[in-house]
Amino acid sequence: MQVIDGRDIIVSSRELSTIIRINNIYYNPELKYLIADKSVYEDTSYEKYLYDKIGDFTSNAGQHTIQYIKDDNLEQDKYYIYMFNNNYKGASTRPDFDWSNYVGCGSFSEGDKSIYYKYLVDENEGTYELVDSFDVDYSSIVSSVEISQGNYITSSGKANCYAEYDSNKKLIRKYKYNSKKYAYRVFKYTFDDFWFS
Repeated sequence: MQVIDGRDIIVSSRELSTIIRINNIYYNPELKYLIADKSVYEDTSYEKYLYDKIGDFTSNAGQHTIQYIKDDNLEQDKYYIYMFNNNYKGASTRPDFDWSNYVGCGSFSEGDKSIYYKYLVDENEGTYELVDSFDVDYSSIVSSVEISQGNYITSSGKANCYAEYDSNKKLIRKYKYNSKKYAYRVFKYTFDDFWFS
């Protein structure tokens, strides 16, 4: 979940493969938009909240750790959202959902790849566009991505590995571990000003 200006939130629903923005959460909550493949909300009252996809790509599927980035070089109603796109087609609450729009997505136990995704969101036009991506080890659930000092820190929990990539997405190092289950998230911190000045 991301809190924006202390009053709005952007949340990630893995179960619905949806990114949700809610404004004015304390006084008069308002559903601003949904970012998902149109098939998720087809023939429902929520269809009107869907943003339009710009370009030819598979929308986020079972995503984790969304991050909001406001870039001063962008117009006022534009910003970036990046995420670990698990690329996973599964929803226990909708066992009969038709996943045919999710080309290349994996199952709970098998998949070719998960993907770092970065969207440009335009609230004025009501659109989202994939502006950056790269492949990482497949993880249907759990997992994370973080941009730290210009590098990319990823965790593919189901694959029992985490990694760091440089600013050009070149792998610096990958760590694998044995586990009965998985690591939920992996983050990197400098610890500057944490214990000592």
